[in-house]
Amino acid sequence: MAESLWTFSASSTVPVLAVEGGADPQDPPTNLSDLKQHFPDNRIVILPHIGHEFSSGRCIDTMMFNVIERATTKGLDAKDGVQAASARRGYRS
Repeated sequence: MAESLWTFSASSTVPVLAVEGGADPQDPPTNLSDLKQHFPDNRIVILPHIGHEFSSGRCIDTMMFNVIERATTKGLDAKDGVQAASARRGYRS
């Protein structure tokens, strides 16, 4: 496994929602491998077939508002957001 390019000097209980393009050669999902160690309340949402730059649209916004409103990533249903983002790009999951 590739070594993470991200380094975290501390840990936090702040909920972290990381949205990653699954087809991003510039910043692959493996760069987030240390996230759970430093941010136990985290959720990584990988958008398949999406590259480095994408517009989030309402699907991702809804997930972000959900995390903010509930103050946790626990129980977050990202399936609808991933399917909606992929469908906007013409892909089916």
